[in-house]
Order: sequence, then structure tokens, then C-alpha cells
Amino acid sequence: MSQAEKTFYVNCPLEQSHMVECTVVNNQVMDVRAPKEDVNAGTHCPKIKHVKTYVNDYCNGPNRLRHPLKRVNGELKKTTWDDALDIITTRLLEIRKEFGPESVAILPYTGAFMMMYNQMAMEAWRERFGTPNMLCLMECYIPRYMCQLVTFGDVVPPDIHGKPKCIVIWGCNPGNSAPPTFMVIQRLKKEMGTKIIVVDPRRTKTAEAADIHLQIRPSTDAALALSMLQVIITEEFIDREFVEKYTLGFDRLAGRAMEYPPERVEKITSIPADIIRDAARVYAKSKPAAIMLGVSLDNFQGGSYAKFAIHGLMSITGNVDIEGGQVPITLQRDIMNAGESPREGVGCYDYPIIRAKTSLAAGFHAGFIRAVEDEKPYPIKALISYGANPMVMFPNMTRMKKMLEKVFHVQIDIIRTATTELADIVLPAANSYEDEGVCIANGWNFFDYSPTLQYNQKMMEPPEGCWPVWRIWIELMKRMGYVTPFETTNEMGFCFDMMLEKTGLKNLGLSLDWLKKNPTGWFPRELIGKRREIGFRTYSGKIELCPWQLEQYGYDPLPVYHPNPQTPEGNPELAKNYPLILINTRAREYWHSRFRDIPSIRKLNPEPLIDINAEDAKKYGVVHGDVTIVENAKGAITVKANVTDEVPPGIANVTIGWPEANVNILTDDENTDPITSGPNLKLCLVRVRKQV
Repeated sequence: MSQAEKTFYVNCPLEQSHMVECTVVNNQVMDVRAPKEDVNAGTHCPKIKHVKTYVNDYCNGPNRLRHPLKRVNGELKKTTWDDALDIITTRLLEIRKEFGPESVAILPYTGAFMMMYNQMAMEAWRERFGTPNMLCLMECYIPRYMCQLVTFGDVVPPDIHGKPKCIVIWGCNPGNSAPPTFMVIQRLKKEMGTKIIVVDPRRTKTAEAADIHLQIRPSTDAALALSMLQVIITEEFIDREFVEKYTLGFDRLAGRAMEYPPERVEKITSIPADIIRDAARVYAKSKPAAIMLGVSLDNFQGGSYAKFAIHGLMSITGNVDIEGGQVPITLQRDIMNAGESPREGVGCYDYPIIRAKTSLAAGFHAGFIRAVEDEKPYPIKALISYGANPMVMFPNMTRMKKMLEKVFHVQIDIIRTATTELADIVLPAANSYEDEGVCIANGWNFFDYSPTLQYNQKMMEPPEGCWPVWRIWIELMKRMGYVTPFETTNEMGFCFDMMLEKTGLKNLGLSLDWLKKNPTGWFPRELIGKRREIGFRTYSGKIELCPWQLEQYGYDPLPVYHPNPQTPEGNPELAKNYPLILINTRAREYWHSRFRDIPSIRKLNPEPLIDINAEDAKKYGVVHGDVTIVENAKGAITVKANVTDEVPPGIANVTIGWPEANVNILTDDENTDPITSGPNLKLCLVRVRKQV
């Protein structure tokens, strides 16, 4: 008997940061569209047309994990939930008794599990077990988040819906990674003449739409931002009233900026001095103006100082807490607090700024490596990971494989991946659309000020044997004898409302009931300008252009440029053997390492390629279509050559997420950012040769 047609609002199963509206009949998705109530109404991601295939065929097909697996004599074998949970409980309690609770680490990630209820349940288990080691997402988001907390007290995404007269797109490619946002930008350019400035080593689709393309050498962003500051200050384009009233440290920042005139920076960045001046003038004279910060700024040594310099650009032009500029999001800091812990997470001692902002209850990738390999400052003996594929997405894959093989490893996922294949226990999870609850959605990105909380409706039941992630944590709490703070989504919803009341957000009209009635999200534009009235949530109550916390912990408190050790300028000896800078970027069709096994998506981008300039291709004896070997001291990958002028000489590009051509075999996990622990993930030195 046919069921009635129903409509559901869910976090997009493919794109993961926008709400979609789905029509469902008989547990089959019949139609998918962007909700008319959405802030980006009239735009949608190209992935939306694949949602039906993903839900109806792929997630109900043979690739789906439907029962727990355990490792027996080196192979993963089917088992029951009771057996798998008993094994996990026994092993974790044994490890806790012998090595302490801190010897267990958790790696939470985004994607299909980006639901607050999953995070709430994980935190509840973690607090009871006693581990501080929730490994922060140093590959994405957290470095930008931490740097903005230090400067502004909150994250400050760009308000592209506030009609900025200029948008600087720095280190990201929304034409690929956030098409709905890019469509809004294109509309602003067409309808109101908004100026677009793009900072990117590649000539991307986004860069081609720009009025000014700053084709920067990888990892020289701090020098460029400081040079733009020098121009704005020297030519007196600063907002004096805003600087005097709302900032601290301007004079010291100005002194540092004077060390970076455009003529000097041209030699560092390869951007002509006149173009640097033009970009600085356009940004400073176009008010309001907004800057979009991409993940690339999180992924190289020196990225923190680049971000601090860019914060200076936002601030001295008066473009903070203003419509069309950078908008502080109160919610982010309140829901991201990792909580208290009597123990210190691995790596916290090495990164005191983050330690100060996370109450010690976090661990870092660099610290995780040392704790597994050298057992310092204490050993890590177990890892519980969900929604992550570190074997493909984390730097130095060869080293990561050895670490995963060394620990007791529990992997929670929807399908089998390169990472599940190394796990001791694999648990099958429900997808986001097979669950209900609050999702953070756009609150994770720095692309635009959009709804930060949305309500994800349950569109259908998960396959038999697949559990929501929150249920797994609750069952582990029960088996370990802990009192559970909640056991159902209704009880978690009550706890969510309590959190809103505790943080004062309920006074702004936000509640679980409101989100259920308005699933496309909470988008409080009336809060814009409030920080100017009540003060910024820094220690001083002002925007800190020379953050005292940096100085307190022994860092240079002012942004500075140092050559990156994975560039010829930063490591000339290494460059003698590996002269080419290899960067890596996202493919439009995929989400990191996901969806390559969906035929309708795979045919759009069927194989990994290396983008290489014709000058370099000729130097290395490579022609378009040749199979090449890309290598350095860490290893090698095999990819076809795409000879193109989209990348300049001396720079090549490979997209991430290909298990068969994993660029993270080549990347660097040693030279992390000294302030935020951001890995040197986005660039490495290589050589290229034709496969014989």
C-alpha cells in the first residue's frame, strides 16, 4: 500500500552544510530542492541532484555497513552489537586501569555525523571516563576558530547577505566548495557591482570571476596581508574612529606592517607591487567589505600569523560587527567549549593558546603522534573515531597507518573505508537523515554569516543494525556503570534547552521548539552591532591587534612572515632534490574522500590528476595525459598529468581524497604551526617524472 507523500528538512547528505527539502514516498526520496525559506533561496549546490541516488540506492546498497565487525586472526568478521560493545568496554576499562583514562583518545569529525546530539553524548561519556583527549580538528576549522577567539573573542564570518561592496575570498574556492555561496557572490557582483578580490595560487573558476586575482605563492599569506596593511596605513585609509574606540595594539601592528612594503613583498609572493596596492585600496575604500577565510589558512606552518594579519585588515578598516562586514557569532564559542578536565590533553603543553581556550579538554594531532610513538607525556593506547578517514585525509599516511595499527582502534562509520580496514572493531552508524536533532550546519564554516543552528528532521529509519552515534555512547556509558544524563532524543533536547538557558541564548528567542518550527535555521541579524555596544569577548573587551595572550606565552604578538619549510625559500637543500611545490585542493564533486564509489558522481571526475604548468611539464619531459610519478622522501603516488596554465610555474596541484593516489603519502606532519598546531598539510616539495 502506497504511503502518503511527506516533506522533510534535512542537512544535505552530500554537501553537509546546507539544509535541503526532500519529498519522500514509501521510504524513497522522490524530489530534492533548496528550501524557499533558506537564506540562499534560489541557489543550490550541484550535488543536490545526486541526493536521491545516494539515499535510495547507495545507502541502501551493498556498500552500507549493516552489522558490527571485529578483527579475528587479522580479518574483520561479522559480530553482534552485544559482542562488539562488550569487547570495547572490556578493553577500554583495562587500558584505563593500566595506563589511566587519558590513554584513550576520541577523533570526532563532521560529514554524516555533524549533529549536536552526537557531540553531547560523546562529551557525556568522555567526562565520565575521564579522558581529556578529544582530538581537535586541526586539519580544518579549529585554527581559524582559535585565532579569531584570541583577536575578537568570537568567530567573525563574512556577512555576504549584508550587501558588502567588496568581498575578499582568501584561501578558498567557493565556486567548487560552496556553490550556493558563490552564486550569491556572483549575484552581488552583477546587481550592485560588488568588487571581488581572490587570493589563490591557482586560476580557479572563482578567481576568473574576480576583479583582482592575487596569484600568491603558497604559504606567503602573512607577507601579503602585512603589505596590504602597510598600504592602507600609509595612505591613511584606516577607520580612525573605530580603531581608537574598539581596538588595542594598532601602533605596534602599524610598526610591523611598515616592514612589508609591496616592493619587498612582490619578491616573496610573486604578486606585482602595483597589484598589491590596487587590492589594498579597493578593499579599504569599499565599505562595508568582507573577507572569506578558507581552510587553506589552517593547513601550513605560519598560517596563524597570516590569520592575525588578516584580522588586522578587517579591524583597521572598521569592518567588524557591521552589516556586510565580519559578524561575531556568539553561539560558536558557547557550544564549542570542550568542558573542564583535571588532566591535560596530549600536545596541550606545546600549544598554550589552545590550552587556555579549551580548558585543557582537548588533544592535538601532533601530540597524538608523540603519545602513540614515544608514549610522551603519556601513552595513547586506544582511539575511537567516527566520521573520519585519517588513512586518506591526514598527513603522512605511512606514519598514520603505523599508529592506527599500534592502538586499540574503534571506527564508527556508514561504509567501509581505508580506515575501517585497520580497525579492531567497526560499528555501523545511522546517517544524518536517519536521525533527528540539532545540527550545527553553516556554523562550522567561515564562508558566510548564515543560520548557525538548524533542526534536522528524521526522514526515514536506518537499516536494521545501524545505530545513531549518540546511542553508541549511551550504551557504552551503561556498560561501564556510569549514570547517563539522557537516553532519548527528547531528553537530549531538554538538555539542549538547558544549555541555551545557561548561555543566555534562550533570552534571544532561541529554543529547541523554535528550531523545530523553523528547521531552516536561526539567523539572528538583530545581533549585528551588539558587540560594539557591550564589548568584545576578549580579555580587554576590545579587538586585540597585538594579542596579549601571544606575548604572555612567549610568542611574537605581531604577525610576521617566515618562509615555510616545505618551500624552496624555506628549505633550499630539500628543494635541490624536490624543487616543485605541490599543493592540494578539494574536488567539486566529492566531500573529502567520500562518494567516489557512486557511479553517477564518479563519472563527473573519474580519476586523479596532477595539474602542472606547461613550463614545468616540458622541464620534466611530461606531456598532457602522461602517467607520472609524483614523489618525495616520504613516498610516491601515480597520477595522470593535466598540463594547464591554471597553476603557475613551480607549483602543481592534486585533489585530495583519492585512496589510489593519496596525496597524504607525501605531506608533512612534523612542521606544524607553532601557535595552533595546524599541520603543514596543504603543501609539500616533490619532483615529477614520467612513468616508464
